Amino acid sequence: MTTPASEVLKSECKTIMERWEKRAREEVASTYGIASLSMRDSLPKHLDQLAKALAKAGKESTTEIANTTLHKEHVGKEHGSDRANTTGYSIEEVIFEYRILRQVIIQTLEEKVSLSAKEREIITDLIEQAVNDAAVEFSSILRDTREQFTATLTHDLRGPISAAQTSAELIRRQPGSSDACLKNAERIIESMKRMDSMIQNLLDAGRIQAGQGLPVDISYCRPAEIALHVIEEMTEVYGKRFELLGSSNLHTWWSSDLVRRALENLVSNAVKYGDVQACITVTVIDTDRHVKMTVHNEGNVILKDEMATLFQKYRRSKSAETSSIQGWGLGLTLVSGAAQAHGGTIEVESSQKKGTIFTLTLPKDCRLATISRGS
Repeated sequence: MTTPASEVLKSECKTIMERWEKRAREEVASTYGIASLSMRDSLPKHLDQLAKALAKAGKESTTEIANTTLHKEHVGKEHGSDRANTTGYSIEEVIFEYRILRQVIIQTLEEKVSLSAKEREIITDLIEQAVNDAAVEFSSILRDTREQFTATLTHDLRGPISAAQTSAELIRRQPGSSDACLKNAERIIESMKRMDSMIQNLLDAGRIQAGQGLPVDISYCRPAEIALHVIEEMTEVYGKRFELLGSSNLHTWWSSDLVRRALENLVSNAVKYGDVQACITVTVIDTDRHVKMTVHNEGNVILKDEMATLFQKYRRSKSAETSSIQGWGLGLTLVSGAAQAHGGTIEVESSQKKGTIFTLTLPKDCRLATISRGS
């Protein structure tokens, strides 16, 4: 069984394709310079699917047609895949191409036949399904491409960083080196360490974004020693403006390296965005089954509406973005991932009166937490 609309659609397929391509080239900036638009290959599949759907307009409901015909084949995936691999295309342009397609289909059909409200709804359903399929595929491919690029870049960067650090170590150990030479070697080593830490943060943020979680190597450790190590390293770079308070005899089962990196990021943030004249305080607190490690600084207040997104990848507070301080917005993502990997939490409170306090709360024995998550 057919309908006038489905018959016209079949006979006018070539016209629709030509009209769509003409408008796309005129109205979508990224089509410039492309020899052939990919939808010329996938468009017949769209139109064939739509013709089958319109042919059922007289005997099936729009819901039945959507379930049996429109949603049967994800014809938009091919288009979304091609656009993701075409330089310059944005997801807004992909969506706009489908808006043009809908307009062209309706315009062409109505030159030959009057469309009913039901037929218009069927056309709209097809375009919406195709847009959704194309957008999902487009976003998925771009995400995979970014992750592959990040992994490759960070891997390649580690080679020259390691070479520079090794060379600086050799200079530092060279007999008879001047004080200035030794000092410069130390600076190079510290800079290489920070660069390597940034690379690791980038990789870990990618893992967190992908929902993979961070690898956890649980061992016996002392929180105060971890905090002291961080403060000593920070003091070498930023001077004597750090204070360690609280319990010094606690022992825990943590991934000491992961906790150290999380604490380094919290202290580093306090240095970057806090009052340069004020002391930064790290406190280790025993709370029976948990240990809290807090980092306090004075300075700019973090607004409440920014706190909800503060730990997301590439997100920075407005005060941070408007400052001259450079950053990727990855440090707090790593802190959040480290807390989750240990079955703990990270919280922040900030006010003009109290300053800014980040609180990392972890169970004393994280062996149970990691086992319960199947790590």
